[in-house]
Amino acid sequence: MDKLLSLGEVLVHINECHWEDFLYAEGRPPWTVETRCVVIERDPYSDELPEAAKALSLVPVLQVSDVKSVVRNAKQQRPDVSTEDLVRALTFYFQKDAYIDFGLES
Repeated sequence: MDKLLSLGEVLVHINECHWEDFLYAEGRPPWTVETRCVVIERDPYSDELPEAAKALSLVPVLQVSDVKSVVRNAKQQRPDVSTEDLVRALTFYFQKDAYIDFGLES
C-alpha cells in the first residue's frame, strides 16, 4: 500500500501490509476513519522521513507490526469491531503505549 488511503481502509486491510513497513498519517490524534495516510517502507537506519511522506506532509505513526498487533487485540476483544473502534484503538495505543480495554467503557 504505497498510495494515499483513509486510515479506516488501512486498518481494515492491514494484514495485506508488510510488517516492516511504516504507517504515516496527516497530523497527530485525534484521527478519524477518514484521516489520510499511507503505508510505505522506511529505512530503519535513518531518522529522515521518506520522500513520499514528506511530500504529503505526513507524520510517522507506527510500524505496521505494531498496527497489526493493535488490530488483532481489538478483534480479540470485539470480533465484530467497527472501523471507528479500530481507529480509537490505534489512537489509544499511540498516545498511551497500551492496548485499549473496550470492557472498561460504559
